[in-house]
Amino acid sequence: MLDANSQLRDIWMLPLVETADKKQLARELLGNRVQPLTLNVLQLLFDKKRAMLIGDLQKAYRERYNQLRRRTAVKVTSALPLDDQTTDALRGLLERQLEQQIDMETAVEPALIGGVVLQIADSVIDNSLRGRLNALRNSLN
Repeated sequence: MLDANSQLRDIWMLPLVETADKKQLARELLGNRVQPLTLNVLQLLFDKKRAMLIGDLQKAYRERYNQLRRRTAVKVTSALPLDDQTTDALRGLLERQLEQQIDMETAVEPALIGGVVLQIADSVIDNSLRGRLNALRNSLN
């Protein structure tokens, strides 16, 4: 919700904007697009001057929703762009290993030299050449 609209987030976070105006804006923009409970929670946050928590609540809800649906976000960073076949094979491997559906985001970072770095929730698995060289350097010191 707020990820897609930074102007809306800015308005809701401004202490100069009256609570009644924030609530009215929420009703007008979201009234037919969200559940009544969601709208009530937003309005309660405005009343209690806690609008700054909206982003954290949204993130926590998304994480819990994905957990219940057995979905995991994985960021794959590689030295070179991965082709569709490699991406699909990696997704399939991760889905079997984690026993969850994978929402995969890919990125390219040439400094890795080779291999991949996987970020799964708070865990990072560095299987890059740069990571291996750093580990070798640290073990020699």
